[in-house]
Amino acid sequence: MHTLDPDLLRRATKIEGAIFDGLHRRGQTGVAADLGVAESTISAAKSGDIPKVAKILAACGLKVVPITAQCYAPEYMQALRTFARMAMDQPEPTQIDWEG
Repeated sequence: MHTLDPDLLRRATKIEGAIFDGLHRRGQTGVAADLGVAESTISAAKSGDIPKVAKILAACGLKVVPITAQCYAPEYMQALRTFARMAMDQPEPTQIDWEG
């Protein structure tokens, strides 16, 4: 059997964990009902299909995030950090005496 790259295996493990977290939050019964399958199908997938799918997603360079998550490119986040740093480095604005 082929040994997986440790980095790929680490990513696959995180993906698998995210899927299992989603199953836990939604409930195995609810997921089965949404998919129109028996709960036993979901239970069987937990030990077979889900780990395989997690490895496939990791090998494709994909990840699993909650539906509410917003993902941004690293370049965009770096630009935001740069602008934030520039703003934080600015001196405090002087108070304007509007009554004087």
